[in-house]
Amino acid sequence: MKKLILSLLIVLFVAPAAYADVYSVIEDLHGSTKVFPDVFVSHPNHLAISWLYDLGAISGYPDGDFRPDYNVNRAEFMKMVVGDQDPDPNVYKNCFPDVKDQWFAPYVCYAYEQGIIDGYDDGSFKPENDVNRVEAMKIILNLVLPEERWPGPTQEEMDMIYPVDIDQDAWYAGYAKFTFAKDLADSHHFTRKDDEISYSHPGDPMTRKEVAEMMLRSVVYEAERIVHATIMAEAGCFAEANLDLMTEEEIDVGIIDIFNENGYSEEEMDIYFLLFEGDKVVQANIDVLMVEICGE
Repeated sequence: MKKLILSLLIVLFVAPAAYADVYSVIEDLHGSTKVFPDVFVSHPNHLAISWLYDLGAISGYPDGDFRPDYNVNRAEFMKMVVGDQDPDPNVYKNCFPDVKDQWFAPYVCYAYEQGIIDGYDDGSFKPENDVNRVEAMKIILNLVLPEERWPGPTQEEMDMIYPVDIDQDAWYAGYAKFTFAKDLADSHHFTRKDDEISYSHPGDPMTRKEVAEMMLRSVVYEAERIVHATIMAEAGCFAEANLDLMTEEEIDVGIIDIFNENGYSEEEMDIYFLLFEGDKVVQANIDVLMVEICGE
């Protein structure tokens, strides 16, 4: 997964004119090609599926289909989330009594070594068991957004009404709430009773398309944090350099121009300010980048 983030950032930062919206960059590169006969370009999860396929993280069945609505078992899930790491089958094997040298062993054993997964109480992995939504959320977040990189909740997120079937005392509550707060899950699979009450069905099996969608959204969210920090550092250096040369209004206009030059409208700039409000990881990145960009 880290390779997926890196590959995306390389594309963003070598763009000749601007960073541009992260989703737009992915859509330009991967959104127009139908890569599986059963996933049309109009499919709501086509972009996520196409992107992961192009990067070699996922593949289809022998008949060429992707089968987006199929449930994901634990073996298939590990292939989907760490497949881009291409773990060596001669190294990663024999990590559980029921995971020896099967096709999925390198992915399972790599994830186990990295501390991403663990087994059941009896020591087995049970590769044939379906992955439910909250198990998948935990694993994907541990790969892309480990807890030490989580920002504190914004005011809007603290005021959110979360799905009523999230057990606030369960082991998964933090993962589920973070996923919903940051809109990382595919909401097509939630049910809504009215405008105030929704159900996320945390124990239901995760489908292949849901896994692809959450992987895409998680990587995009992390990439957006890095892009935002970079633009904010550039804007901060501009403000510092012109503090005694321009009025406050002129500096504000200059900052807006910097966001515009990097592919963001003033409205999008305001959205990102709210999205990353109080994000200590973003602020730490800004501080580091300002030293690099501003110089002495």
